Amino acid sequence: MKFAAITAAALLTATSISAAEIGSTGITIGAEADTKYDLDAEDLSLTLTPEVGYTLMGLDFTAEMDIDVYSNEEFQLQDAFDAPMIGLEVEYELLPSLELYGKTTWDVDAGDTSSSSIGATFSF
Repeated sequence: MKFAAITAAALLTATSISAAEIGSTGITIGAEADTKYDLDAEDLSLTLTPEVGYTLMGLDFTAEMDIDVYSNEEFQLQDAFDAPMIGLEVEYELLPSLELYGKTTWDVDAGDTSSSSIGATFSF
């Protein structure tokens, strides 16, 4: 049983929907499906993350939300929107190897942000 669950998780993890640009508007939409099997807890889960993006004057704006589809041997979609949290991010490429960003999470029910951060990433 464990082997079948691990194989299913590996096959489903390889599945993702790539982002599609809507015309020449700078708007992109896409989604990612993350399936994993926790060996210690013996739990198979599936999370769907739809994302919308917009590019304006070098700034990349994105909004995404994790939706739990399956966990603990039962479907979770009926509770998916009970406490929605939307991840918001803006990125700006200052140099080819230096990117500035700002991130926050919006709690829809509370009407407030949490875990906000700004920073820079340097890649080499």
